[in-house]
Amino acid sequence: MSVIARLKDEKLAAKLKEQAQDFRGRILSMMDNLYQTDETLAFEILDEPDVVWTIQAKPLSFVYESKMYDIIAHPCSVGLMNKIWFNGLIPSGTRFIKDFLKQHREALCAPCFHFVLHYVRKSKIKTIYKE
Repeated sequence: MSVIARLKDEKLAAKLKEQAQDFRGRILSMMDNLYQTDETLAFEILDEPDVVWTIQAKPLSFVYESKMYDIIAHPCSVGLMNKIWFNGLIPSGTRFIKDFLKQHREALCAPCFHFVLHYVRKSKIKTIYKE
């Protein structure tokens, strides 16, 4: 009987894995279509927090926690992360520095600026303690 039960579980596992792959393919095709037709709507959907069982999470954080790296690497997700990281400015290091001189407020509020600022501060603290 254990052989029969194990065989049934393997069949169930294979079916669930097949369904997960189909679902992932459908999600990617939906993201492709939506990103090509309306980029801002695709960004809104990915950045909109959802509440399930009193747990609030954004779709991108859920995808990251579920280790769905092909969805994270999708151009739509990368575009949204660049928009957040550079605070709507052009996602390029040299271009960001040029825009910093023109658009102070957006550049100062960008997470990438905060990251660089903290990185420089930490490296200075480490060099002080080494001396």
